[in-house]
Amino acid sequence: MPLNLQEFERRLSTLFSGSEKVIVALSGGLDSVVLTHLLKEMGVNVVLAHMNFQLRGEESEGDEEFVKKLAKSWKLPLVVERADTQVLRKQKKKGVQEFARQLRYDWLEKLRRQHEASYILTAHHADDQVETMVFHFLRGSGIKGLAGMPQKENRVLRPLLSFSREEIDVYARRMELKWREDSSNSTTKYTRNAIRHRTIPELEKLNPGFKDTLLHLAPIYRETASLVREHVDTEIKKNVRWEGEEQTISIEWLRNSDHPRLFLWEWLRPFGFGSLQVAEVIDLMSRPTGSRVKGGIFEVLRNRDVLVLCRVHDTAIAPDQIERGQFEWTGQYSIRIEEIPLEEWELDKSPAIAQLDADLLEFPLTIRPWQEGDRFKPLGMKGSQKISDFLIQQKIALNQKSNILVLVSGEKIVWVVGYRIAADAAVSATTKWVWKAYLS
Repeated sequence: MPLNLQEFERRLSTLFSGSEKVIVALSGGLDSVVLTHLLKEMGVNVVLAHMNFQLRGEESEGDEEFVKKLAKSWKLPLVVERADTQVLRKQKKKGVQEFARQLRYDWLEKLRRQHEASYILTAHHADDQVETMVFHFLRGSGIKGLAGMPQKENRVLRPLLSFSREEIDVYARRMELKWREDSSNSTTKYTRNAIRHRTIPELEKLNPGFKDTLLHLAPIYRETASLVREHVDTEIKKNVRWEGEEQTISIEWLRNSDHPRLFLWEWLRPFGFGSLQVAEVIDLMSRPTGSRVKGGIFEVLRNRDVLVLCRVHDTAIAPDQIERGQFEWTGQYSIRIEEIPLEEWELDKSPAIAQLDADLLEFPLTIRPWQEGDRFKPLGMKGSQKISDFLIQQKIALNQKSNILVLVSGEKIVWVVGYRIAADAAVSATTKWVWKAYLS
């Protein structure tokens, strides 16, 4: 059905009740203006959020002024954040679009907590979904990437995801809405824009129903990805052995497996290995002991009858920070982060997961290599202990010790990453929110 208030309200009801307070990301563009208008017409309790990335000079300033006037005319609360994106992203050594996206989501989550809102709503639509799926395919993503964006992802909702850009445009013109056009959307300098303006139109010439085909495949891919992940996780628990920081797997088991490439892909992808490196790892099983394949800062090497996954040694690791509300940290590891109310929390005793009392942490947290003299209070032990003694007890090889990271809150170490959390930051009966971080 075309986009109208009744159909939007029906589909939104499958995501949340409509009575909760929500944060709405408002850029000033067509999609976010339509989303805001629909929510306003429904009477949803919204807080509008606009981030000025200061990337387009006067145009960015114009966007900010527009959303301020729009919020005032619609009598809706608005929070504006200004970020010097170019300076910040150079410090992090990331691409502009990738960094801006992370910056926005981190800020929106922070805002959600400040306003005690239930969800963050973004205006991604069906055409964005198609572009995302094609983008992930070109990057060589696995089946999870091909599944695109879910309508509900933790605290983020995308209620327009089942509507097309054309349907959104028709609604806006029928309602005589005003919006801002982003001139950067017309350039093909960015990969996503090139996909939108060049790749997809060419694919539609070959298959006029190309977009609909992908949109129908997205939920199938998502369910397939979940099934594959469940299977692989089971196989990892059964067949991957942890030896300190290293992981090992039997070459004989891989050779006898019906799906060695799939297993290796799902196992190694979070550590920076792409499809080409996975093919090299398959070949590694026939090469002599000592042969290795690198994937970023990790490598797989053959050691007699096993493959060993370990970090490439002598890689300089600079201290970094993790803000409250940050969803992910990527460095030596890829660490995913969630904050969960205690009533929704389930205990997981895996040493690869940190589950801490969010209110006992001092943000920003610091993640850094451990140093001589560092001490912490290991959960399950009495008193404090030197990190160096703890690593000896964990039987960490000498050449591995320099690679161990610690997470620091204020001046206290709260997690020896991948090994043990500190007792004085652990979840207790008085905990309200659990800060959960896990290697992925």
